[in-house]
Order: sequence, then structure tokens, then C-alpha cells
Amino acid sequence: MSVARRTLSSLRSTSRNFRRRIQRTRAHQTSLGLESVRIHIGSGDNWKPGWVNVDLRQDVSDIVGSVQHLPFRSSAAVEILAEDILEHLQPSHAASVFSEIHRVLIGGGLLTIQIPNLAALAAEILEHSSEPEAAIRNICGGHRWGPEGSWDCHHWGWTPESIARDLSDAGFAVVSNNRARNMRVAARKQ
Repeated sequence: MSVARRTLSSLRSTSRNFRRRIQRTRAHQTSLGLESVRIHIGSGDNWKPGWVNVDLRQDVSDIVGSVQHLPFRSSAAVEILAEDILEHLQPSHAASVFSEIHRVLIGGGLLTIQIPNLAALAAEILEHSSEPEAAIRNICGGHRWGPEGSWDCHHWGWTPESIARDLSDAGFAVVSNNRARNMRVAARKQ
């Protein structure tokens, strides 16, 4: 079999598997009485029941996918949860990912994110913490997953003010921010 035919066969198989996963996920949502989807992007080892868990790692997700191209129709989700994933993006990709999340959420849908708070972490280091390594690891990432740890390194970060600005620019209104060292921010699609 030629390389082209093997590639085409592989793509067809991947497409069939993806459609089956979507069908199982939709059936699961229907059985839960969910009219719309709740999506957990970058689920990693934190698989959540009742959510469609999306991650690059097949062993921990319902759907293997990238946050840059979410495999959902527009206005499909009532809620999106992004814990400890956005800091792994290249800075040039952040705005397009916020736009993609905005596309998938329904009007008024809730986005909850958890990201390192660079202002709090920098203050912790500057105050001569007896163990600055934990704060530094939170800023840089753990380098545990992907080829040579590439899926677990941090490329970007936010302060409470910068995440509010970026979310506003993407069409969200911040409704809460706990400002912790790993800040949890909730925002609604406007």
C-alpha cells in the first residue's frame, strides 16, 4: 500500500474514532439531562464527571483536542473550565484561544480559569521566601508531560489586571477573581 493510501486510511480511522467519541459524549450528556455541554479544557489528570474532558493526552480525556481549535459547534457550551492550561500557550496564541472559547460558549456562558498570578508569585519571591523554588516552578511549569516536558512548561502569565484586560478584549466580563497565587477567575460571555 502506498504512503498516500496508508495516510488516507489512517485519517479515515481517526475520523471514525472521533465521531464515535462525540456520539458517546452526546449520549452521556443526554443521559445526564444536559441541554448544553460543560467543557473542561486541558483536563490532564483532573478528569471531571459530568463534563466533556478535552486534553492532548488520550489517556485522560473524553476527546483529544487542542484548546486552539475546540471540536464543538458555536454556542454549544454553557460553561467552560480551563484549569492550569492557559499559561502553557505561546503569548501569540492567547487572544485566539480566548476568541475560540468565546465562540463555543453560549451568550452569558461562564468561563472559569485557573492560572498562576504572576504578581503574587513575584511578591513571594521578592519577600525572600525561604523556599522560592515552589514559586519559581509555578511561574515556569513542572516540565513533566509531552516531549521533553514541552506540554508542561509555562510560556505566558497574567496578573489580575492583565487577565481582566485580555478577557474584556475577548468579549468577557470578569465576575470574580480570588487573586490567589493560583488565581481563579470567572467571567461571563457578553
